[in-house]
Amino acid sequence: MYETIGRYKLDSIVGRGAMGLVYRAKDPDIDRFVAIKVLNLNSKSIKFSKEAAFEAFKREAKAAGALVHPNIVTIFEVNFEHDPPYIVMQYVEGVALSKLIAQQKMLSINDILSIIEQVADALDYAHTKRIFHRDIKPANILYTAEKRPLILDFGVAAVGALQKSKYIVGTIGYMAPEQMLNLQIDGAADQFSLAVTTYELLCGKKPYQGSEIKDLLSEISKGRYNPISQHRPDLPAEVDLILKRALDYDSSKRFPSCVEFAKELTGCFSAVKLQDFSFQVGKSDSSPNIAKILEEERQRLIKELELERITPNFRNKTLIVAFGLIILVLSFVFLFYFVVEPLYTKVPAPPIPKIDLEYDLYQKSSDDLIRIISSPDSSSEDVLLAIEEALNRMPADLIKALTVAANNPNTEIKISAIRALGRIKSFEAESVLIYKLTDPDTKVRAEAVTVLSSINARRAKDFLHYLARYDPDPNVRERAKVALNLIK
Repeated sequence: MYETIGRYKLDSIVGRGAMGLVYRAKDPDIDRFVAIKVLNLNSKSIKFSKEAAFEAFKREAKAAGALVHPNIVTIFEVNFEHDPPYIVMQYVEGVALSKLIAQQKMLSINDILSIIEQVADALDYAHTKRIFHRDIKPANILYTAEKRPLILDFGVAAVGALQKSKYIVGTIGYMAPEQMLNLQIDGAADQFSLAVTTYELLCGKKPYQGSEIKDLLSEISKGRYNPISQHRPDLPAEVDLILKRALDYDSSKRFPSCVEFAKELTGCFSAVKLQDFSFQVGKSDSSPNIAKILEEERQRLIKELELERITPNFRNKTLIVAFGLIILVLSFVFLFYFVVEPLYTKVPAPPIPKIDLEYDLYQKSSDDLIRIISSPDSSSEDVLLAIEEALNRMPADLIKALTVAANNPNTEIKISAIRALGRIKSFEAESVLIYKLTDPDTKVRAEAVTVLSSINARRAKDFLHYLARYDPDPNVRERAKVALNLIK
């Protein structure tokens, strides 16, 4: 553990994220506490490359640093050249809403409405700056003892024109469908995530329980979730309709802004007394002890880090013992077969069979197999053996080669590869074709739609539904509609 970072004196650990630790530290120049997020590129929590982690770290600093809002944590300083890199930000005593939900400390309706109103205002402010969070969830909203929510972690935020990623980013269960399909997004995607968070704050559960993107897309497109009234029968009936609109599969049918969503939600409670809503899921705790929860979390983190420091030594000892046992077993095997058994076994070993490498088809390349199959000089036996060997391995070889061709910058080559993939009846070939539905080239998308319909690719139906509605090219939309009618 570090004692100082830059001019800051570290005081204690206050949090842990996917890319490192967050410390409370003292700024000696102005005698105030700050929070310092330190990037640890060797962290086991990082699920992608070090380069991608560093870019996400810089993106968080750039996005949050451009925003000044009472419900967004303020960035004071960044240092990417320091080892380790760090971000200095506003220190706030608070607990993530996810901790309250996990501990079944349900907030009052009045507090929930206040949280949603403040977070919605902060998100709309960010959207005016062309910054889209893309990971709104209870774990990324800090709640203070003064009942002020603050949005955290802009690590996957889209800034300016960068609204479509190389990879799908966000959290399963909170992402909007257009985000799961890795399409260009706007503020409506954050509104969807805010609606999921609202639902969870009201009843302790997310509306959609699927763990796979394809399952969630299907559930959302069909509106398959339990209305909030099934969990909270005490709420006004209008809450069901408001959440249904904000959770719509079609982003254009959601509210014009996050603030409009929050205003409608608050409005449906205006005609009734909030204190009448006594129904609670779990423990009724409208004023959770933030300081106590923070101290419990701090102690948990300290124990976790101590365990990590102990674990590598334990693993090393385990590996040494395992390696020793393997050597011991191999020694016994060697002694038995080469020392003990020859003393009692007098039967001579059989001669080593001769292998004619000319006909060892396993050693031949795919091109050699094609020549054997095509040549009029090949014997019938050789051709039959070559066909059998080709069937065993050529589809995989072909799919690999055609996948490369399908990503060639030349449109004609891409289209030829897509047509060839359509002739290979395999799960892998179909997966490549479905992936090409997201190709930026309109002609390639159109060809992929046609080929998928010709092979009756049921797995592509969710993507085809989306293209039929939202693809910017009318030809692709029309082809997708025809494909949906053809696929049974």
